[in-house]
Order: sequence, then structure tokens, then C-alpha cells
Amino acid sequence: MLIRLARQEADARRVALAAAERDRLAQEAAIAAQDALLASETQRARGDAAEMALWSVWLRAAERQRRRLTLELRRRAMAEEALREELRDNFAHLKRLELALEQHQRADKLAAARKAEQRAEELERLKPLASRPVAGRAAPGRASP
Repeated sequence: MLIRLARQEADARRVALAAAERDRLAQEAAIAAQDALLASETQRARGDAAEMALWSVWLRAAERQRRRLTLELRRRAMAEEALREELRDNFAHLKRLELALEQHQRADKLAAARKAEQRAEELERLKPLASRPVAGRAAPGRASP
């Protein structure tokens, strides 16, 4: 029961981790798009004084946007790493539960084997008693007078 619950938690964390990875990749794509736009605008503004003036104003806003995107990327990467760590912990906990279950099952098998061996030894000890004639009774295979 605990193992099943731990597996369900691990599955839920795997799904959350996959979503976090997608979020981080989307953020990286947004930064790449921002960088491509910056390169494009820079190229377009070269050689034209009016465009350069507009570009310099736009550049400050673009740099602020890039910083926001970068901060968000760091936040998402940290969230992803936290989920990875939780998943590692979850797998370690699951493994400990599985090992404890295996040890318990081995101990049960060993106890059952010991019990069976003790019963067999007891039966062996009782066999000589069962084959001895009891006073007033005939021995097996002999008729009474």
C-alpha cells in the first residue's frame, strides 16, 4: 500500500517535472526570440541616423525585457531543479520501502521454513513413540490372545 502510494507520488512528480521542463524550454525560446529580434533591429538600424535614434530608445526597453525574461528563466530552472530533487528523494524513499518489503518477505519465508523444519523434527521424534506398543494393546501386526 505504501509502495503503491509512493509510486503514485513519483508519477505525479514526473508529470510536474515534465511540465517544468517544457516551461523552461519555452522561456529559453522566448529569450532566443528576443535575441533574434534585437539582432534584426540592430541590423535594420545600421546606416540610418533616424533609425539609430529610434533603435537606441527601443534598445533600453529590449534590455529590460531581456532581464525580465532571464530572471524568469532562472526562476523556472530553479523550480525544475527543486522538482528533480523531490523526484530523487521520492525514488530513494520508494526504494527503501521496496527493500523493507523484500526483507520482511524474506524473514516471513525464513520463519515459515523454520516452523516447517521444527514440525518435521517433532514428527520424527514422535514416530518412535507411535510405533511402541501400549500396555494392554497388541503390537501392530500381531493378533491379541
